[in-house]
Amino acid sequence: MIKFVLMLLLLTTTKVHADLIITFENSTVSSGGTGFIDVFIGSTGSDDLVLVGYEFSIAGADANGSLQFRDTLNQIDDEQNDSRYVFAGDTDPLNFLAARQDPTVTGLAGTDFANSLTDVTLSSFDAPRLLARLELEHVTTTPSAAIGDTFAISLIPVGSLFQDSAMVLNASTDSLPFSSIPGTITITSAAVPEPSSLMFVGITAAFVIGRVRLQQRRSSGSST
Repeated sequence: MIKFVLMLLLLTTTKVHADLIITFENSTVSSGGTGFIDVFIGSTGSDDLVLVGYEFSIAGADANGSLQFRDTLNQIDDEQNDSRYVFAGDTDPLNFLAARQDPTVTGLAGTDFANSLTDVTLSSFDAPRLLARLELEHVTTTPSAAIGDTFAISLIPVGSLFQDSAMVLNASTDSLPFSSIPGTITITSAAVPEPSSLMFVGITAAFVIGRVRLQQRRSSGSST
């Protein structure tokens, strides 16, 4: 009986170990075009979070072109306006940073934090929250040959940091434990207007040309 009670006390007082997990929503970028990939953060148990610092890298064959992070000015804070964002409603554009690491162009670092320094609780029972939206650009001189190429985007553990409010207030340099799963970007052909769209454009052009000709006839008729 005593052994049973001791085991019960041990189970109820031991905190369940949880890890943050960072995942990517696989995406596509048109050949020679621009696009983005969303990054999400969740927990295998329950974790509090108030500050994030991350570093990403792109890898992949570049025989037909290269995939790179867009320049710093184009790394806008769109994610902050998304209700799924990890600090939605408690962040400030001034807190946000996402900068391409030149001259490599395949590295990017960023940070953000909850403006009130109030923890956000991530639970395995909830859907992962949006962590970052990475703006991308495909550069190629042979757009057709690049179609179908794939690139991997990964979180760099050494350059990343995730903390709760206690860690921030104590000026800790440690991070909550985390793991990540790389994402994939596939290069696709540029979008081609559908036949119905082309027909609409043709009809509109014909209407405009016809109206111009009609006005010209009226002008010439009134002048005679």
